Amino acid sequence: TNTNYIKDGYLHIVAKWVNYTNNFPFAVDGCTSRKVNPSRVNDCGPQNPPKYKLPPVHSAKLHTFGKFKFKYGRVEIRARMPIGDWLYPYLILQPIKYRSEENFVNQLRIAYTRSNALLQNRNSIPISRDRLFGSAVLWKSGKFSEYVHFKKYQTPNELSHDFHNYTLNWHKDRITYKVDNITYGTITNATVLNAFNSECYIVLGLSAAGNVNFPDYTVMSNHKRFLNNDPMGPHKFESFNTTKETWTQPNLLIDYVYVYKTHGTEE
Repeated sequence: TNTNYIKDGYLHIVAKWVNYTNNFPFAVDGCTSRKVNPSRVNDCGPQNPPKYKLPPVHSAKLHTFGKFKFKYGRVEIRARMPIGDWLYPYLILQPIKYRSEENFVNQLRIAYTRSNALLQNRNSIPISRDRLFGSAVLWKSGKFSEYVHFKKYQTPNELSHDFHNYTLNWHKDRITYKVDNITYGTITNATVLNAFNSECYIVLGLSAAGNVNFPDYTVMSNHKRFLNNDPMGPHKFESFNTTKETWTQPNLLIDYVYVYKTHGTEE
C-alpha cells in the first residue's frame, strides 16, 4: 500500500527499492492475490530461500478486473511519466479472460516510455524517454510479438515534466494511438484485431525492467549489463548500473482515466 496513494488529487504509483531480510517462507505484506484466493501463496513471495538475491524493487499494479469492463470505445488517460533507468509505466487494456497477475497476457498498451536517459536498440535506434510508444502485445507458445508505433519528442524530459493526454481509440476494424489529440499510429492488422474482439479491463502500474519491456535481444548490450533470465540478474541490476541515482522521479502520476462510447467513424 505504500507504493500507491492519492495526493493533491493525483494517483501516485511509485517504485521503491527494498531489502529482503524476512525468514522463509514469507508473503509480501498486503498481497492481494492471497485475499482473492488464499491458495495462491506463490504469487505473494518465495516459499524457499532463494539461491541468489531477490528482485530489489516493489511497485503497485491496479486494475478494474471484476469491477469495470467494456468492448470498443475511446480511453483517455492524463498522466505524467516517470524518470529513472529501467522504469516502465503500465497504461494497459487486458482481455477479461486473463487475470491481472497472469503471465503471457495479450495487452493493448495505451502509452509507455522506457524511462532511461540513454537507451538504444541493437540497430542503434534510440528507445529512451524522449520516445512515446503505443502497441499491441500478443503471446503464442510462450513467445510474444509486439505491434508498435512511436512518437519522438525534441527534449528528453518532455513526457516526464508535464502531464499529457494519452488516448486509444479501439474500434472493430482499427486501433488508433494519440497523444494530446495528435494521432501517431494506427493498427489494422487482422491478427491483432481478432485478439482484441472481446471485453477488456484497465490496468495501471509501474514496473522496473522486465522481459517484454527490455528484451535482451533488442537492447544494445553496452546499455544493458544484466540479462533478464540470469539468476544474478537482480544483483547486477542493482550493482552494475547507476540505477538508483537516476531515479529522480520514480513515480507515475495519473490525473484521470476516462472511457467513452464512440461512433465507428470516429478517428
